[in-house]
Amino acid sequence: MKDHALIGKFVGFWPMERALQGWISTKWKSKGHVTLQLGPKGFFTAIFICIEDRNRIMDEGPYFFNLAGLYLREWVEIFNPEKEDLSWAPI
Repeated sequence: MKDHALIGKFVGFWPMERALQGWISTKWKSKGHVTLQLGPKGFFTAIFICIEDRNRIMDEGPYFFNLAGLYLREWVEIFNPEKEDLSWAPI
């Protein structure tokens, strides 16, 4: 998963799954399929079939859902949302 996934969270906004899937489809315009897994505290994991999509998404930002900035990081095997530093966001 390390090479195929990203972990994200919109700062100050927790979209419903359907809205998030629509946003990903519209904004990221991936060549391959993106699987979405919702996690605790508003975090989600986006799993990409195409590694190039994953790398492009990670490199291109910043991304926003309305006014909420997207905190985005590389996937890690042991992810603890309690320890994530969300003191910054794209502006």
